[in-house]
Amino acid sequence: MLLQRAKHTASSNTGHVSGIALFIHLNTSDAVEPESLPSKALLRTIVDLATHLEEMSPEDTFVPVPTNIGIDILVPLAAFILEYPVAYVPNPKQTTFLSQVPLDVHEVIISSSGTSHFQLEAFHSLLKFSVPRHLALSHPACEMKTLQRSLQEVYTRRAHDAFGATATITTQHSVQIHDRVAL
Repeated sequence: MLLQRAKHTASSNTGHVSGIALFIHLNTSDAVEPESLPSKALLRTIVDLATHLEEMSPEDTFVPVPTNIGIDILVPLAAFILEYPVAYVPNPKQTTFLSQVPLDVHEVIISSSGTSHFQLEAFHSLLKFSVPRHLALSHPACEMKTLQRSLQEVYTRRAHDAFGATATITTQHSVQIHDRVAL
């Protein structure tokens, strides 16, 4: 799936990154600027990733990430690989991000009845990410109900494909404020 998304992004003439609705540029500790398009450097890195993935053999167990890229490429690249619908793009000169900014926090949780080969201890958090609340309120693709519905649909389908009907996906949403956010 990662290869398909990387190839789709690499072949797209629009400059959009497959799966990411919004890039959030963190210019200061509390200022954010939304954009729908990534930087050329990020697109180039994704194209390189697609090329590398095509050349990998089935025995390869990990995808090496270039070591010469900065946090402004590495963080949104991680968002792409992890399929987050939003990607933070931090300013490399900043060390504190989103201080005291209200955040919509979304979480996807998987649980199982334990009747199959797949057994969970009660539940497991699969995915957790945030969107600055003011952006979630002004961008339809990042609106709470839209994201919760999309996450529920995507991860329920994947869990059922992987583990059968015994896997249950739930999504949670909360609004949180922190002194700073780790990226």
